[in-house]
Amino acid sequence: MTNIRLTSGTSSILDLCRAAAASEVVVAHSSHILGADRVKISGGFGVTIFFLLSGYLISLSISNRLYTHLPQFSSFIADRISRIYTPLIPALIFVVIVNQFWVSGHWGLPGISTGPVSFLATLTLLSDYPAIQAIHHFRDLSAVYPRPYNTAEPFWTVAIEFWIYIFVGLSVFWLFKGERVRKWLAVVMLLISAPVVIWNSFAGGGECLSLVWGLGCLFFLLHRSIHRFTSANAPLIGGIMACYGLACLLARAFSGSLHPYDLATAFFIGCSLFGIALVVENWRFPPWLTTIVGLLAAYSYSLYLVHNTVLILIKEHSGLGEQANVILALALSHIVACLFYMLFERHYRQVALLLRPRIARLVAPSLEQQELASTLKGDKRVPNFGE
Repeated sequence: MTNIRLTSGTSSILDLCRAAAASEVVVAHSSHILGADRVKISGGFGVTIFFLLSGYLISLSISNRLYTHLPQFSSFIADRISRIYTPLIPALIFVVIVNQFWVSGHWGLPGISTGPVSFLATLTLLSDYPAIQAIHHFRDLSAVYPRPYNTAEPFWTVAIEFWIYIFVGLSVFWLFKGERVRKWLAVVMLLISAPVVIWNSFAGGGECLSLVWGLGCLFFLLHRSIHRFTSANAPLIGGIMACYGLACLLARAFSGSLHPYDLATAFFIGCSLFGIALVVENWRFPPWLTTIVGLLAAYSYSLYLVHNTVLILIKEHSGLGEQANVILALALSHIVACLFYMLFERHYRQVALLLRPRIARLVAPSLEQQELASTLKGDKRVPNFGE
């Protein structure tokens, strides 16, 4: 089977959704942090869209990797680490510096949200770990509960997503495909990642984000099946999906039951989003429009990482009014995010190229993997795999 590639129309609509989701989170947090609660917006809708898109695109990547002759687990992990950490590490350093010198308040949830423990927990994406969350339900663990570092509170979703990557990668490449992985390393990664996936299927900050991510996978499989068996009817099927999803979302909104983290709501959002993607997959948008949408989507992850800290800086130091603060917050968040993208995030493919041979040697230092590491080190191209 050949690699599955997104068409220009599909890429554009998914980029638009990613950019809109990031901006929705910023607007929602602005309304709460800066006191503009007259506009009731939940950042959960943006998070739900992020997880749907992630499940779809990672499934696309894994599907393409399954039909290559080389082992793929190590390169998959290297690519995921580089994608998550290339902007996260500088963003966390930015957060710590700002909190140390310019933020005086406590903005995290009850627990350890400052100091070296919180820093290391946030860096390793182990803050809000499920075992502690579970015990905390029965006994107050605030004194030892590691939270994301103060103004980096939104990082909790990144931790969930990262460990879903690890769990899915192990499940597909090690357990299903039978690739060679050091057993002790596989067991350790499985023991850390599995509780995150299980806990966030029924609890956690988003109540069921693992299942929302899984919905994204199912929509990818649906798209693949449509293209395989009835490609000519894809726009019609997509139109039906989109109309159904939008109608159900409107009905929920009018009935007052539109909750962003509800699994049914996530399903209706997915029907709308991926249905529209089928409708427009063969459309050709103006080049200027795809360029703008692509740019907004490109720095959306950086925007998610830095916006909360920027908002709190404005909250504590701006002497402007409520409306002016919101406008300033939106503008400054995008400016800082663009800088982070230019300085750090856009280089994640180069970071992946450096990590691949090293991760390959760590995962399974057999002769086969050593040859793979040598091959990856000499290959100057980093395949996109639809991500």
